[in-house]
Amino acid sequence: MKDGVSDIIVDEGNTHSRGSQIKLTSANDAILLEEAVNSNLALTAESVVEKVKSFSQASYIRGLDVTDAKMDVSFEFIPIELVTEGDKVLETSRGDIKSKIDETGVMTFKAEEAYKIKITNNGTKPLYFSIIDIQPDNVINLVVPNESTGRLALDYRINPGETKELGDDDIIVFYPPTGNEVFKLIATETPLDLSSIIKTRGESSRGEKDANPFSVLFSESFKEGGSRGPKMPNVPQGSANVYTVTFKIVE
Repeated sequence: MKDGVSDIIVDEGNTHSRGSQIKLTSANDAILLEEAVNSNLALTAESVVEKVKSFSQASYIRGLDVTDAKMDVSFEFIPIELVTEGDKVLETSRGDIKSKIDETGVMTFKAEEAYKIKITNNGTKPLYFSIIDIQPDNVINLVVPNESTGRLALDYRINPGETKELGDDDIIVFYPPTGNEVFKLIATETPLDLSSIIKTRGESSRGEKDANPFSVLFSESFKEGGSRGPKMPNVPQGSANVYTVTFKIVE
């Protein structure tokens, strides 16, 4: 099998447990699925297929690289300490991100640590930005826009040469699962509605002829499982820029 699926190992038996079990493991030993085989084999098959599709999609999005110097928007993490006052969470102090680089050069965050995000537009155009998170367990989340703030994609705009920090209501706190995690910032000339695509697993962009090519590709990744086949659309030069930061979450 192609496009990451060949990196999955299927173990259909477990001599140390009662009953039949199925276990899916990635090539780097991450457990994708471990459960008893349902008496309804169709349910077990459906569970396996969904995990394989999630793994394939996450692998595809992790490796997605789209660059355009005119749309170059980057970001960095700022380690912070928090205090809770009533129903508000406020920053009390901040640290140096260099202290989070381990001896192997990997940026490493502990679970329950908090961070702010600083965005810089190095390009020549005013742009909108979104940030997606690919967790170690292959779950894909939308970090920015943050729905809990009530803000929309059109509220996250940055001008050429501008640097801005996201506010206290956009603070990131990391939690398990542990392992390698990826944040991707997508910069575009028009705001993206990635939240609807995630909620509907790719259905929301169907029939939208004016949709941004990145939105179309992101939507198709849910349907095609991230395979690099002929159905996956391209993201033409000038339609988006993707900036990637990889880090590790530990206990």
